[in-house]
Amino acid sequence: MIKRITLIKAKDGMSLADFRAYYEKNHAPMAKRLFPMVADYRRSFIVDVARHPDGVTYPGFDVVTENWFANEADLKAFNDKFKQPEVFAEVRADEAKFTQMDRTWSFVVDEVK
Repeated sequence: MIKRITLIKAKDGMSLADFRAYYEKNHAPMAKRLFPMVADYRRSFIVDVARHPDGVTYPGFDVVTENWFANEADLKAFNDKFKQPEVFAEVRADEAKFTQMDRTWSFVVDEVK
């Protein structure tokens, strides 16, 4: 399977509990509705951060989101749908309510076991 990872930072001033609640009650259901081609959709919320040797104690994001796709065609369908102006506008408007959009990073990975 193909996996897309997104690292997301909560909006400034929003508690992590409110961030998680909004994501789970609003954003995740919207994403599932808009993108049925996603085979699996998981959110891993940061609850503890190990101290990094250079003193960095915060990773700069609050959730790791993972989307799995059965094949390249489903990933392409996802990307094509996201680019549709009405879908793009709906997703971005919702993200603006709970995320720091300039601190969101998405990438497709080659997972190795």
